[in-house]
Amino acid sequence: MIFDARPFAGPVVGNRAEKNQNQKSMNEIWTTAPEVLKIVEQTFPGYKGNKIRVCACTGGGMRLDSSWQDGSRDLWALLDMATGRGIAIPENGTPFSNGGQIFTLDHLPANIALVQHITFCGNDHGIRIHVSPENLNRLALPAAVPVTQAEKIVLAYTRGRKSSYNGKNRQQMAEEDSGITLGQWEESKAACVAKGWLLKSGAITNDGRNVIGTTNPDYLKMPGFKRNDWERDGSEAA
Repeated sequence: MIFDARPFAGPVVGNRAEKNQNQKSMNEIWTTAPEVLKIVEQTFPGYKGNKIRVCACTGGGMRLDSSWQDGSRDLWALLDMATGRGIAIPENGTPFSNGGQIFTLDHLPANIALVQHITFCGNDHGIRIHVSPENLNRLALPAAVPVTQAEKIVLAYTRGRKSSYNGKNRQQMAEEDSGITLGQWEESKAACVAKGWLLKSGAITNDGRNVIGTTNPDYLKMPGFKRNDWERDGSEAA
């Protein structure tokens, strides 16, 4: 059995986006590869966006409730990727739906995709496709690419920081936190555009998201840089 039902035990406490965090075993891979778009078409044909990511699922216990909570909701479907046969998981997550039972994932066999359509705080956050590690390798796992430290900083701050905050733009925030200079930022940004990791407008692409993954920009520093002036070791940032 792929999923089972458990008695309703009250609403999820905390952010809905965090409730299944422990079941995520690796970085999400953002992709609009044809085989991935086919999965979306077979499960959520009304979705026409490009916010699509794939991740490996290696454990059970993931809640599949679909009730509204603070403007957020997940819809779920299972797909047999070999036959194209899909099944929508019925609405559940409250005492008044599905007989008060909450569906939970027991395990995810090879060639079965669990597809999640995410609405968060009233905004469409796209599709997340959960598959076995074996299927992830075949579907979407990108080849490793060389990336410089400065390029990592540009990608991480583009992905994880607002364009401006407290009177500073991303480059200024990054320089204060990591030591990257304006010249290094612009040179690395141009390189990221040339490699297809950023658009000319500066927006990050799916390939760029895959390169940087979930790297926290706070932990990225240029060589020789310490967060505070008194922590500098005297070497030049490269």
